[in-house]
Amino acid sequence: MARRVLYTHDQTQARIAEMGAQIAEKYANQVLVVLCTLKGAMFFCTDLIRAIQRANKGVQIRLDFIQVKSMKGRMSSGKVEFLTEPRADMAGRPVIIVEDIIDSGLSMFETKPLVQERGPSSIEIAALLDKKEARKTEYPCTPEYAGFEIRPEFVIGYGLDDEEQYRELLDIEVIEGEAA
Repeated sequence: MARRVLYTHDQTQARIAEMGAQIAEKYANQVLVVLCTLKGAMFFCTDLIRAIQRANKGVQIRLDFIQVKSMKGRMSSGKVEFLTEPRADMAGRPVIIVEDIIDSGLSMFETKPLVQERGPSSIEIAALLDKKEARKTEYPCTPEYAGFEIRPEFVIGYGLDDEEQYRELLDIEVIEGEAA
């Protein structure tokens, strides 16, 4: 399997620092619920929270998790399964859903109403990778904070996997010859 580096760890960290500063500025001196989508966004979410805190704007983070499954192998299954639902009190608080990658938009299209039921004051999405070209019109979803816009290629590393492999890679890599 041939691979190539799309974004180095240093490039990823620099972009996350910028995103964290933006979020910290907007939510200065507020309580912010950060909803991490497992498993893919775990590294991104951790580093994003650290970047928000480094901005030193008094943002208080309430971290929660949701586990969403919509992939079968390297393809979207066309349906979303919630393996774990959030438990944090979101009523009246802003929520940022932290996602590793937005592809068709289906996962976030289905996740936002689930979060909305919990009464947050607002819902935004922070996605490390945004595959705009792959977005389906029936699942409109535009992240308020996007790390990198990428082409429809199959990517791994920094939390992103191929059948549970390669999450541990520091860089974000493309599997050559694999469209996604």
